[in-house]
Amino acid sequence: MSNNKWLEILGWSEAREGKDYQCVFYGGRLLSNLSLEDENDLINLMNVNRNAIIVLDSDKEKINSKLNKTKRRIIEEANKNGILTWVTKGREIENYIPEGLLKKYFNK
Repeated sequence: MSNNKWLEILGWSEAREGKDYQCVFYGGRLLSNLSLEDENDLINLMNVNRNAIIVLDSDKEKINSKLNKTKRRIIEEANKNGILTWVTKGREIENYIPEGLLKKYFNK
């Protein structure tokens, strides 16, 4: 399965990565190496695309827990640069996949 199966599921299968859009996936501690500003020691995501949308898993254990320092920094930088951010209410984005869709896709 491709990393961008979600586009196919949404009916946008004609969109081509590298031409119509670009996804930059990060995981774990990699986010701490990324920035939306010119930081000498960090990778500037604005070089990928200035029309970015940042999607972050909250990774919260409890609903009232605070986001970690790195995520708060990325959100602040995004706000300064007019970049849209979305942070999941649940722990991970996978929590948004409807159970019926998972059952249909995986035949279980």
